[in-house]
Amino acid sequence: MTKATVMLRRKPRHITVNTFKPAIATLCHGNCDMQLVLNGYAAANYVTKYLTKENVNVGHAWFTFVDEALDNGWTPNKLLCKMGNFCINNREVGSQEAVDT
Repeated sequence: MTKATVMLRRKPRHITVNTFKPAIATLCHGNCDMQLVLNGYAAANYVTKYLTKENVNVGHAWFTFVDEALDNGWTPNKLLCKMGNFCINNREVGSQEAVDT
């Protein structure tokens, strides 16, 4: 490994639980997907991956979006604005995120 890496020790029965920490799970009353971020690049990478994570239901909507963009001949500026709105309006939101907004 060429970059800083943190490996958390866990029991085999916890292998399917995201970054499991018993104290945090108890405080939050459930599993929290937590990520240790060691530098600015890692923070940008995590946020980008989180915001662009694949959502199976959105796949078909993207095809419709692309067809609409091609049919309407949008300018690059309009296309970028429409893509941003599309991403915001077509992603799944977890209950904790929905409560926080």
